Amino acid sequence: MPGELLRESSCWMMGELMCALYLYVAYVSVSASVIDMVLISVDRYMAICDPLHYSGRVTMQRVSVGVAGAWAFSLLYCALILRDNLLHPEQTHTCLGECLLVFDFVSAAVDMFVGFILPVGAILIINLIVLVVALAQTRAMHTQVNHSSQRVPKKSQLKAARSPGGAGGHLPGVFHSVPMLQPRGG
Repeated sequence: MPGELLRESSCWMMGELMCALYLYVAYVSVSASVIDMVLISVDRYMAICDPLHYSGRVTMQRVSVGVAGAWAFSLLYCALILRDNLLHPEQTHTCLGECLLVFDFVSAAVDMFVGFILPVGAILIINLIVLVVALAQTRAMHTQVNHSSQRVPKKSQLKAARSPGGAGGHLPGVFHSVPMLQPRGG
């Protein structure tokens, strides 16, 4: 962030090579963060949609490989997209002290698709699937709870509970010898 503030508010005094490297590092960190967000969505998908296999499939080693892969892909991808800025930093400046990021049309279109549309689309689709599955699981749980709490007693159970000598007449178990209060006239 301090580099971006310096780059935007005043003349860049650190030279053309540092300008190119600064833009590359900033680009790589944003790209890796976007890929990490996709990985977080995949992790959430696996935890919600397949919880019984989650601990077997998502291990510390696999997570480490995924994050390292995201950073490696970002390093290579950004080097490819920013190759003109990295190889010829002097060609991207129109005046002394300027630090600009210059793209050709094809690189900008590819970057828009690979760096934004594809990952954001994947995040949206994965999270929508997670939402649908979570809502279905919630409905199933509510149905299960409502079904078990609305169990209708049989007629024989109701009759036994109303009659003076029935199920409600005495405390069962240890206190069986102590009668409960019975209704008068019964």
